[in-house]
Amino acid sequence: MRTVLGIENPVHTVVAHDIPLFAYGEVCGWPVRDEFATPRFLAVVAEKFRPAKWVAGHHHVSKQFKKAGIDFTVLGIGELREV
Repeated sequence: MRTVLGIENPVHTVVAHDIPLFAYGEVCGWPVRDEFATPRFLAVVAEKFRPAKWVAGHHHVSKQFKKAGIDFTVLGIGELREV
């Protein structure tokens, strides 16, 4: 069992519009700028809660990868997945 902040498995799955900044390199073909506020905030969320899974769609590409112990699913346009 994963324990974060003294709570076992407090967050299993995050469903968000975007992905954390540290995961951008897996999806984008262009350099990531540190001033992107939402991805920076989502990196803090990922670090604090360490979810097992993360689902997002902002990038409009279908991609699955694992980074920092998180299984990421990025949905393409019109793609549906059961979470």
